[in-house]
Amino acid sequence: MSIKESAETDETDYLLSTEANRQHLTEAVELLKNSDNYIYVDPAKL
Repeated sequence: MSIKESAETDETDYLLSTEANRQHLTEAVELLKNSDNYIYVDPAKL
């Protein structure tokens, strides 16, 4: 396993380490599945 893979695994383990974090991430993923929740930006109007 490379150092990068190890760091990614550590981050994933940390993010999923508590029930509250797991629930929050699960809810966020569900929101992303619905494109009505997206905010679209037209760079030309910035």
